[in-house]
Amino acid sequence: MNRLLLSFLFSAFQLFSFSQNGNTKGATAVNRSNDGEMQDTGTIYGLVVGVSKYEDPNMPPLHYADSDAVYFDKFLRSGVLGTTDSANIKLLINEAATDNNIKRERQWILRRIKPGDRVYIYLSGHGDAINSEAIYFLSYNTPKVSDKSEYTVVSGVDMLQMQTVIKMFIEKQAKVFLITDFCRTSELVGQSNSSRFLFTNVMDFQVPGLTKMISCGADEFSFEDKKWGNGRGVFSFYLINGLLGLADNTNTPDGKISLYELKTYVEQNVMNDTKSLSTGEPRQTPEFRGDKQVLCRVNEEVKQQLKIHHGNNSEYLAMAMKSAVQRDIADTSLYQNFIACMNAGKLIAPANHNARYYLNELLKITTDPMMRADLTDMFVAVIIDKGQTPINYYSLGWSDSIIYTSGYFTTAANYLDASLPYLSENKDLYQKVKASALFLRARATTIKKSEDGWRYGIRLADSSLAIRKSPYTLHTKAMLLSKIGRRDSAALLNRKVIEEAPHWVFGYVTMGRICRLSGLFDSAIFYHKKAIALNNSCYECYQELAYDFQRSGLKDSAIFYLKKLSETNHNRHAEYNNIAVTFYRMGLDDSAYYYFKKAQSIPPPSSAVHNNLGLIFHHYKHNDDSALYYFKRAIEIDSNSRRAVFNIGMVYYDMNNLDSAQYYFECAHRKNINYSWAYFGMGLVSYNRGKIDSANVLFSKALLMDSANNFFYYRLCKLYSKYTMYDKALTALSKALEKGFDHFKLCMTDVDLEYLRTTEPFKALLWKYFPDKYKEQH
Repeated sequence: MNRLLLSFLFSAFQLFSFSQNGNTKGATAVNRSNDGEMQDTGTIYGLVVGVSKYEDPNMPPLHYADSDAVYFDKFLRSGVLGTTDSANIKLLINEAATDNNIKRERQWILRRIKPGDRVYIYLSGHGDAINSEAIYFLSYNTPKVSDKSEYTVVSGVDMLQMQTVIKMFIEKQAKVFLITDFCRTSELVGQSNSSRFLFTNVMDFQVPGLTKMISCGADEFSFEDKKWGNGRGVFSFYLINGLLGLADNTNTPDGKISLYELKTYVEQNVMNDTKSLSTGEPRQTPEFRGDKQVLCRVNEEVKQQLKIHHGNNSEYLAMAMKSAVQRDIADTSLYQNFIACMNAGKLIAPANHNARYYLNELLKITTDPMMRADLTDMFVAVIIDKGQTPINYYSLGWSDSIIYTSGYFTTAANYLDASLPYLSENKDLYQKVKASALFLRARATTIKKSEDGWRYGIRLADSSLAIRKSPYTLHTKAMLLSKIGRRDSAALLNRKVIEEAPHWVFGYVTMGRICRLSGLFDSAIFYHKKAIALNNSCYECYQELAYDFQRSGLKDSAIFYLKKLSETNHNRHAEYNNIAVTFYRMGLDDSAYYYFKKAQSIPPPSSAVHNNLGLIFHHYKHNDDSALYYFKRAIEIDSNSRRAVFNIGMVYYDMNNLDSAQYYFECAHRKNINYSWAYFGMGLVSYNRGKIDSANVLFSKALLMDSANNFFYYRLCKLYSKYTMYDKALTALSKALEKGFDHFKLCMTDVDLEYLRTTEPFKALLWKYFPDKYKEQH
């Protein structure tokens, strides 16, 4: 189409006149009689959402849901339905269509509507359902679930909540138009039932003042293809064509589009275009419900051009994007700094230059309740999404996406906690966010090394569960119970986790770990194989199986799963590092060295990998120069690597260079005064210098901070053995083995244990904990 014709059509849209007023009369049935006149007064608002691409790469993508939303947005802004302020039309597509952004814009409209206004809610994308009472529109950050129960904890727009808000719109005497284009694929969990639930729920919800336009019927899918408008959904394509004029009755055209005419036009075209080639029956049947009414008037020039160009309406809609920012604060430096921090991700830090700080400053000078709510919603939507993301990863078993550090979970909890002061008027959301923050803090304690910390984590998990029950919080409590030695209680609770979330991989992984710690190696192997059956690309499952077989003495099977682990990794140094660590624990230092070097070759350089290479040279290759090189390289990569600093101290300690050892242990202590290894190292030096009381105080501090550290007990065994305190040495070794020390080769070759190895109690301990390996040696 040439530029002159496009210019003419654009001008035609701008000249539409809507001067005639009238009243609508209502009944829920859509029929031809008494359509009434169009309401031209009142403000038009729109919430237009379309998601084709999802944050979760496993979520089946759609092709044109976002395009459909863009075209409906253009349609609302074009003036066809009446004079429209573009600031009142909210378009959210793909990355912008997060759970909390949708809720935020919904509330923005709710605060503004007045009697006589019209609200258009358009949702295009995946829909799913647990049952007829739990219906969800899947937002951009909704992950693909393996079990429908997970929708209660991950991101997603609850359609029952949407219905509640629609009722609130109508209570304010606004008219609401709900347009849904769901069920575009059959690739979601249990989708065959979901489409029926979606249809039944949406269609059964009917109140005066609500008009619904639904893309497909029960047990149907909504088709999309390039043949409709160069790439559109068939329903949305004909819906806009009908509203632009093609729905005007060809036998008795009157220049107006009624709901009945639109229903007839869209149904006929969609059903005709989606007929089955084998049966001739339509595969998609749109549904319309609402009051009898005229929706819009027809511009004959546009109508004729649509006929000529076979309804390709993509050429005819003008997009007038205007900022919806409140003009009386938009030019202030506070607002500009607020937006800059939001865009830069500086939400709660650094101090006095973050989004929260500028928001609070803005709220001090902004008295208008609506504006205050808008500003608050902007912040809350972003910060809750930020804290929710790790929960999505965790609740779906995305081990590749989780950073297993205490700080990872604590940071997410900090984001959620930062939103709570702004949620005082939304009690339901406040409770949900509070429960999630408590869970994240409980999960952070599982990575700590203190029994007091684990018990505190159990209290946090209980507080979260008191607000809201969820499998991932039960799972965290089970992990913590296992860590404090209550393995029977942990196993009982984790069985409940598996019962409630039978497709969640982490439940089986943890159950296997509990069994392994209890010496039930066959059960551990069973659960970890179940985990692999659920997710055969989960490297953590193969690693766990390797541990199971290693601890049960089946070295060949352990090596087999380590090789499987190497096949499933994503060429990242973290996975190769884990493989190497397992070989290291098995005493296969050549294999460990090979995989550590492989990890070292993958960018970016890793401090942890270089630190582990240093351990290989120190413990097994007895090359202290190389060990020191790798430890120092680890510090160059990460200056905060207190573990590498500590290990340099250990090299000097084993070389009997106590001054240098003390210096590096103190350096590690300065990096973190709560670092248990630094206290332990300083205790070793004090003991060697004859300062027994000082040494015992330092050892006690280290064990208080990290009571589960089996290596501490092993080093104490070496120390006591070296100074011929054999009873204490055997007690320390027994503690080390009880807490999981599994370096059999080190026990059999360590020069400090030379005499201890000749004693019967030592032989009994190794026979107890390493029966197959000990049998091989003898």
